[in-house]
Amino acid sequence: MYIVACGPFAAGKTSVTKLLSSEFGWQIICEDLRSNPYFAGYYAEPPKWAFHVAVAFLVRAMESQRAVALQLSRASVCQDWFVLEHHSVYNVLMHHTGLLSSDEFDTCARLHSELLSRAVIPDLVLYVTAAPDVLLDRVSNRRRQEEASVTLEYIAELVSLYESWVQTLDYPTLRIDTENFDFVADPVAQQTVLAAVRRWATNNFDQHGRQSLQLPI
Repeated sequence: MYIVACGPFAAGKTSVTKLLSSEFGWQIICEDLRSNPYFAGYYAEPPKWAFHVAVAFLVRAMESQRAVALQLSRASVCQDWFVLEHHSVYNVLMHHTGLLSSDEFDTCARLHSELLSRAVIPDLVLYVTAAPDVLLDRVSNRRRQEEASVTLEYIAELVSLYESWVQTLDYPTLRIDTENFDFVADPVAQQTVLAAVRRWATNNFDQHGRQSLQLPI
């Protein structure tokens, strides 16, 4: 079984995948953004490093699929990122804002097409999200240096792109809105998330394979 989480930063993707791993004994794969050699440079000088960081994330995504396939031969896997979101959301945003030229974006699109041909198909996509102002508060509170310049306008556009992209996914999808509950510390919220995943496992999705989880219920 292969479960992936996607959504804007600070939404809670890593927390929810750790919860699932702890409960069900699934192998967890977490994304290390700083393993991208251009990540810090991109936040310092976005126009200079946008193409570099985009290509590096796509290459890393392709490489990650070998590791996923190997892990799946041994156990179920939950991953706190989805290999398709880097191009489908972040590269689109960088193109919209002029950080990627049309030629650079087309090059990324070609790499993304190659990634699609290699991607392991997820059994379930967890779309973890929250309102832009909530996400900005979380970003401010966690005080990561590279996120110091993130604005509400940027997050709002990011969330908007995620909302549009998720509607195009042809995979069973569970939406988890995290702004009204804390599944890190609240046992009730934790059990609600776990129950939703268990319901998915017994095919309790609607005819479109989608389900929405919003707390309190």
